[in-house]
Amino acid sequence: MSETDLLELAVALFGVAWVAFGLWLAVRLFNRRERWARNTAWGMGTITAFYVMLFLLVLGDELVFRILYPMVRIFFGD
Repeated sequence: MSETDLLELAVALFGVAWVAFGLWLAVRLFNRRERWARNTAWGMGTITAFYVMLFLLVLGDELVFRILYPMVRIFFGD
C-alpha cells in the first residue's frame, strides 16, 4: 500500500467518523436535550463552517466564479 492510499483511507475514515459522531450527537440532542450535546453540536457546526470557508479561501476566485456563482443564480434568479 502506497503512502497516497494510506492518506486517502485515513481521510475517508475520518469523514465517516465525523458523520457517525454527528448522527449520534443529533440523536442524543433530540432524545435527551442535554446541554453538553447542544454545545458540542454548535462546536461541530462551527468547525465545519470554518473548514468550508478555509477551503473556499484556498481555492480562491476560480471556484467562486466557476461553481458557486451559477448555484447562486439558480437559487436566487438572474
